[in-house]
Amino acid sequence: MEESSLAKDRRIFERVDVKFPVEITPQQEKKSIKCQCFNIGGAGIGVVCKDKLSRDQDVKVTLHIPDNRGPQNLVAKVAWTKNGTVGLQFSGLSFDSVDLLKFWRVFRLPDVRKPIF
Repeated sequence: MEESSLAKDRRIFERVDVKFPVEITPQQEKKSIKCQCFNIGGAGIGVVCKDKLSRDQDVKVTLHIPDNRGPQNLVAKVAWTKNGTVGLQFSGLSFDSVDLLKFWRVFRLPDVRKPIF
């Protein structure tokens, strides 16, 4: 990664590539949006959705981690959005606060691609 990219990336925690379903419910709405998680870290999550999310929107996130332990709920804010192809939207969600010990479930998944450094 070139130096200018490192300066722009303000993440404190490394993200790992994952793939599992996520439901996002914007605050003050009852309808959830079905999305797919593509990466996750201690401070946030990357998702791709067919429905649009709005930047700076507060949302409830339900992670459906494929480990037979039930869903995990978190509160987040939409940090950024980017339109993709075929009507998909990529978004980055920033967690308000998170218990990092709960993420052991994600990192124990057999097909999690951990970063090499």
